[in-house]
Amino acid sequence: MSCVQVQITIFVPRNEDLEWDVDPDFKHFLLELRNLKCLQNLLLFHIIPTRIESKHCLVEVNKPTYYTNLCRDAYDEKVRVIEENGEKPLGKVRIIKGDDIIRPNGIICDTERLLVPKYVQQDFNTRRSLRSISILLSDEAPEFKKCKR
Repeated sequence: MSCVQVQITIFVPRNEDLEWDVDPDFKHFLLELRNLKCLQNLLLFHIIPTRIESKHCLVEVNKPTYYTNLCRDAYDEKVRVIEENGEKPLGKVRIIKGDDIIRPNGIICDTERLLVPKYVQQDFNTRRSLRSISILLSDEAPEFKKCKR
């Protein structure tokens, strides 16, 4: 019986970038229990079901390569890698260290910041807008004193 080995690439932002560069409201949004699906999809968006080694990542200058991620709710939004000035930015995110951790079943690459699928951004913005509207609507009606006649 033979085992099929799945190869993956995981793009991981540095801890410092998560602490300083991510909006605190967005972090709070992701950690709310009702937003568990958004958090799961955000994590899956960072996983590519193929091995992408920097030495094999032959990308033509200014011609992007698109990779499908494991996030099913990303609506075919792919991770884009393109070489610019000798660097390989990932979509709009730069890969800091291409082959940071190499294992037989995959690779972990450091990125300069978090990759956020568009639908997670939209969900966050929608919830933030609804929250601000509900804050405005939750104000109680002013009380009027009864006037004596």
